[in-house]
Amino acid sequence: MLKFIVDVEKDIWNWRRIFGSERTLYPIERLPQGDRDFIANIKEMHDDADIDRVWIDFIEKKYSAGMRVDLFAIAAKKEWDLVEEKIFTLFEQITKKPFVFRDVLITVIITTAKLAPYNVSERWLMLFPSATIEYARTLIARELFHFHFHEHYEQTLIKNGVSGDNFHIIKEAMTVLLNEEEFKDVITVPDKGYEVHNELRNKLHEEWGKTKDFNHLIDVAVNFVSK
Repeated sequence: MLKFIVDVEKDIWNWRRIFGSERTLYPIERLPQGDRDFIANIKEMHDDADIDRVWIDFIEKKYSAGMRVDLFAIAAKKEWDLVEEKIFTLFEQITKKPFVFRDVLITVIITTAKLAPYNVSERWLMLFPSATIEYARTLIARELFHFHFHEHYEQTLIKNGVSGDNFHIIKEAMTVLLNEEEFKDVITVPDKGYEVHNELRNKLHEEWGKTKDFNHLIDVAVNFVSK
């Protein structure tokens, strides 16, 4: 079960995570000019109390400038509720593993930042207001497929020497399955994935068409990242 919320503090946390001093996760040049100026200016600030106040103002201005995250949260929930049970069942059918989060409350936090993280142990994921509400369905399914993959495959892959960046590559590439025939009735906007993973995604798509065997895909992916 998914609960959709707006959380200003968590939204600020996400922006700070993306543009933190240690590592920038998103190209600043892709931001609107106002956001770019804000990020540049806040890096020059040193008073923590002022920084906190400025971040709050920044997020609240986004909300008041027409980004109706509250309405998006309501719409996204309605859209997701139409397909939730079917998607969970499909996860189980293609992997032959139970979706253990079926009866767990997972919080979906709307974020105004375009990078949306998740946390399996804390049972939450973030969602950026997408261009269409149908694409929100795809984005949520993608994140929950990550939950499923972590639950059933992460420890096994780590034991077999696949961890860190290689685990991340496999986990991300596997969501190409959301574009397969099995999901055509519930995923109407394709999962884009990341361009850097396209070679592996294409290979997994090809192998799935031949075998419909998820464990085989794991082997293919492990061999790919081990080259």
